[in-house]
Amino acid sequence: MQELFSIAMKFNRFGRTFLLLIGITFLINLFIYEFSSSAGNNVILQTINLFRSKPTDYIQLELSERRNNMSNFCHRQVSQNTTKSTLKKMKRNLMYSPEKKFLYCPVAKVGSTFWLRLFLILNGVSKTNNPFNVSENIYSKNYTAIKEETTVIRNSLKFIMVREPYSRLLSAYANKLFDINPIYWSGYGRRVIKVVRKIPSNKSLSCGHDVTFPELVRYVVKPSAVKDSHFIPISNVCSPCAVKYDIIGKMETFKRDTLHVLGRLNLTQLVMSGVLQAMKESVEIDAIKSSTNNLMNYLSKEGTLKCVTHEEAFKRKWRNLQLRGIIGSDVKYPFKKGEEETITRSQILAVFQNASRRSGSRESRRKNRELSLFEAYSKVEKKYLIQLSKYFKNDCSAFSYECRPSKIFQNNQNPHTNFFEIEGL
Repeated sequence: MQELFSIAMKFNRFGRTFLLLIGITFLINLFIYEFSSSAGNNVILQTINLFRSKPTDYIQLELSERRNNMSNFCHRQVSQNTTKSTLKKMKRNLMYSPEKKFLYCPVAKVGSTFWLRLFLILNGVSKTNNPFNVSENIYSKNYTAIKEETTVIRNSLKFIMVREPYSRLLSAYANKLFDINPIYWSGYGRRVIKVVRKIPSNKSLSCGHDVTFPELVRYVVKPSAVKDSHFIPISNVCSPCAVKYDIIGKMETFKRDTLHVLGRLNLTQLVMSGVLQAMKESVEIDAIKSSTNNLMNYLSKEGTLKCVTHEEAFKRKWRNLQLRGIIGSDVKYPFKKGEEETITRSQILAVFQNASRRSGSRESRRKNRELSLFEAYSKVEKKYLIQLSKYFKNDCSAFSYECRPSKIFQNNQNPHTNFFEIEGL
């Protein structure tokens, strides 16, 4: 008798739970029914549907929202500028895969090197399925030209990868002007120094090697400044209102969006590649190799050592790897005085790799990026920050970024880092 009573009580508990679930389901469906007729409640319905959807549906919804936001931005523009001359100008920027009917607008400092490698695979120039194995020596291969601009653009899957504008500008500065890069120093650094620095030294005017980040900001916001692709707003480079991109990827969700695009192109062998599934690790390994090669190649160029010493070049490269979150900020600079002049390429590579392995978790290292952002922009005068926000206005509106982020505009604290100083290493 006691056993029967126990079974009955268990059944009642399950029964009550079952009835509760039925009741909740009924209320949710009633809620949907009551609000489905109102256009103003689309956000509520989308939120409810998120709980019903599969992971891929989340991606589709987010990509749809990005596309709709870009479309709304374009509708607000006075001139959409879709003339034939605009499209012909765009042809120089767009990359095209005839077989896949796929268009991509490369944007500097938004994973463009990686996507350039992918395009060499798409177009059969490279036979590997690993983009990181694509040789830098074939980067200059010609891509398929777009002959009938309007037809091709209309009938292709159009893709762009974008990035938060303040972090993109800092990344470009770190790579092209702070890091060792004598070609860029000469072509762009000297121009910046000549225009914005009040009393430049003869060495600075000759080399262009010591541009500070505040100086770069003061230069790019000038209407008369000669613009470079690394510092031009994305909307000016890729004309979103003329091309009307189908997929807008973001650097902040780079891996996810890249795999989604490759899936849309039915490139299963690339999507399932272990290298791409472990993209963060692959990117870091590739960055260390590339950094080592760039350092040694630039030091071998005539004139480089007239602008910086071996030690300064190595320290800049070390800081750049820390800025990118590849080497931890607390890892000590490993080279002894004068060692930089005799160390070999393979030895440098081993030192960088070992430093990265000793740098803790990837999450802790990636905090370097945020800290360096605070440090860099804290040194820029407020009036130039305001001008920069106006310079970024179209990118912010078209791609849903905050144009006056509080972490930059309301950062009243002095930074506790010195990523852009090499004397203390």
